[in-house]
Amino acid sequence: MLERVIEIPYERLKAGDSGYNLVVRPKDRIHVVGPQPGVVYISGEVARPGVYTLPTDGTRLTLSRLVAAAGDLGSIAIPERVDLTRMVGPNREATLRLDLAAIRRRTEPDVYIKPNDHVIIGTSWLATPLAVIRNGFRATYGFGFLLDRNFGNDVFGAPPVNRLN
Repeated sequence: MLERVIEIPYERLKAGDSGYNLVVRPKDRIHVVGPQPGVVYISGEVARPGVYTLPTDGTRLTLSRLVAAAGDLGSIAIPERVDLTRMVGPNREATLRLDLAAIRRRTEPDVYIKPNDHVIIGTSWLATPLAVIRNGFRATYGFGFLLDRNFGNDVFGAPPVNRLN
């Protein structure tokens, strides 16, 4: 059995190079290698930092959706301090400061994420003491009732007994 493999560069075929316009006959097999899925990195004050795979179904991932996929912002995150680092050329990268709070308020446009982007959710030195103070003054509302199990029999009576006959 004779098997012949012909590799065709897609970009040249798409550009109109007729030398790669081949005749497809019955029982020919065509194998198309799809694009490799890209990854994006997210770190800093999010619930689940790490490496995330970009969608391959044609939809584009935005910054706000990436943060939501990473479990949203942490307790000491500052949404105005989000840095996006992107490769802009060979051995060159640029960092852009974004305001996630303004993106969520819809006063700034959401940013599309590209492969190998690195999103860093920032904080400040003052965020931790403020979170401690904020969490120290919790207020409850409504009526609370705590019944210790040692005194439950006095209020509700003895628990039912399960008897098998």
